Amino acid sequence: PCPLNPDTCRLSLIVCVLDSHDVVRRQLLHLNRVLRPECELILIDDGSKPSLQDACESVAKDYDFRLIFTDDERPWTQPKGRNLGASVAQADKLLFFDIDHIVTENIVQTCLNYPGDKLHWVRKPGVLDDGGDIVTAEEALKDHGLTNDSSSVHVNSFMISKELFDLLGGYDEKFCGAYGGDDVDFNGRYARLCELGIAKPDEVKGEGYAYPEPASDQKGLFHSLSRHSMNPVAA
Repeated sequence: PCPLNPDTCRLSLIVCVLDSHDVVRRQLLHLNRVLRPECELILIDDGSKPSLQDACESVAKDYDFRLIFTDDERPWTQPKGRNLGASVAQADKLLFFDIDHIVTENIVQTCLNYPGDKLHWVRKPGVLDDGGDIVTAEEALKDHGLTNDSSSVHVNSFMISKELFDLLGGYDEKFCGAYGGDDVDFNGRYARLCELGIAKPDEVKGEGYAYPEPASDQKGLFHSLSRHSMNPVAA
């Protein structure tokens, strides 16, 4: 579909992905049940081989969707991918998430209604089955590598106002090329805006799910969540 009118789009979901083709397909099916008409999904292909285009085209979508490419082969380019997604987003709220995190209807509605500047949510263990349905059965989770069933809040999944994201200058792309430090730097700069009274402190509201850490017997669902360099950039 054509991009939404900026006056209509209220929430832009942005996910940067390397490979994990079938998880992408499952996520697209799942999001058909979750996204509202005023939402858009921007998926950034961070050098997948083959590209994610066929996986994306295999699912008929009930929401506005765009696939863009980083065209960058450095070991770690998520900062660039997230900046690319934000640069084309039409909503005044940006929801960033990882492909192994599962956004729920509760999260979407909470973000749409949230009056603050930055929002996180609690993640519980869960997976998407072949049809895109959320599965929380213990046996299925153990098949995907579950070793810890506690809830958590993850630095990579959050909503932020586009105004503040732009004011921050987005992610610092000096962190491209080596894994580590990009989220610490981004959140540190956000915290300084809060100290200055320019932004409101972030909060935690809503519940979602996340795949357990990939296990060796995970049947190839996650081919490569990231290209990690062994030499992270210092924050």
